[in-house]
Amino acid sequence: METPFTSHLSFNHIYEPAEDSFILMDAIEEDGPWLRDEIRPALCVEIGSGSGVVCSAVAKFLKTFCLAIDINPLACRATKETARRHGASVECVNADLVTPLLPAIRNKVDLLIFNPPYVPTETVEIASSKIAHTWAGGLRGRQVMDRLFPLVPDLLSSKGVFYLVLVEENKPLEVEEIFLRQGFKCKFVKRRAAGRERLCVLRVSKIIM
Repeated sequence: METPFTSHLSFNHIYEPAEDSFILMDAIEEDGPWLRDEIRPALCVEIGSGSGVVCSAVAKFLKTFCLAIDINPLACRATKETARRHGASVECVNADLVTPLLPAIRNKVDLLIFNPPYVPTETVEIASSKIAHTWAGGLRGRQVMDRLFPLVPDLLSSKGVFYLVLVEENKPLEVEEIFLRQGFKCKFVKRRAAGRERLCVLRVSKIIM
């Protein structure tokens, strides 16, 4: 998977790609043959696209269209420009998670990607600034992602797959149990230490690889 260049961007108000971005891309790249042959995604959705690096790389790698969503309008502009420069088929919508788009994409998402704000913080930090949206996760780092979890069954298609970045403080096994109770197949497909963070990628799917 080719990593898009970001020399055209300023990272004062958007998230700069880091190890959490790269572990997500690595997980999807390793699953590439399965995604291409079995899932054949027609619609990919990335929530919290930031610089647009992940969705642009994935869209081009899998030769699919990606709908990116970000609460920060500056991130939406950055995503569109990164995709344009990378030659990827990406459109970005300024929204908070997926609620405004749910009627249009209900049960149509073949590939869902989320590198959420996962750092445990005080709740007030989540909305303290535009850049805080990119990393402040509130209690246990879960306040943002917990809002998405109930919507996943309504988003994914019959063959849909969801890749989620977590750290140990998010209690990954508890997150896995949430999706197991919803009837999904789950597997931790990637783990990596990055400084003090212990990152992992959880793959949630409706079919077994």
